[in-house]
Amino acid sequence: MKKIVFVLYASYQSLGYANLASPFDKKLSQELHQVFDDEYEIGFDPDTAESLDALVVPDQIANFDNKKQLPEIKVPATLFVTGQVDKIKEIVDAYFQHQNQ
Repeated sequence: MKKIVFVLYASYQSLGYANLASPFDKKLSQELHQVFDDEYEIGFDPDTAESLDALVVPDQIANFDNKKQLPEIKVPATLFVTGQVDKIKEIVDAYFQHQNQ
């Protein structure tokens, strides 16, 4: 089972973090679990996650510090904001299918 982490926030230097999914974060995380849990182990905190296969990063997100230099799956940020979880999964699935070829 592939292990991925969704990066749903951006760091704004000393100003802290902005959550991309807020105020929908609980609903979005539930929907992501519903769609992904059968095939992926998912999380939401890249700083504490270990042995990940990839990070899922909204492509318009700024200032994300990929400290561990993990592979990134870029997904249009609008898919997160509008809750199009099925389309997000299609992109993630395509990434891993391409990796296996």
